[in-house]
Amino acid sequence: MTTKFQKEHKKARKKMSKYLDRELTIHELVHHIDENPKNNKISNLKIMTREEHSSLHHAGRRKILKN
Repeated sequence: MTTKFQKEHKKARKKMSKYLDRELTIHELVHHIDENPKNNKISNLKIMTREEHSSLHHAGRRKILKN
């Protein structure tokens, strides 16, 4: 079963793939800069590795925990 979250991220991958005129690799993730998975404007999408994406989200959690 595909969740709404997965569907939105598939749309983002498809849009980025079309924009770049190539398929994304399995190592490339599409990050929503504003963290809104429904905002699939190219200006809001950024290709990242899994490691970069994980670091970005963990850095945000560390900021919250420090405060």
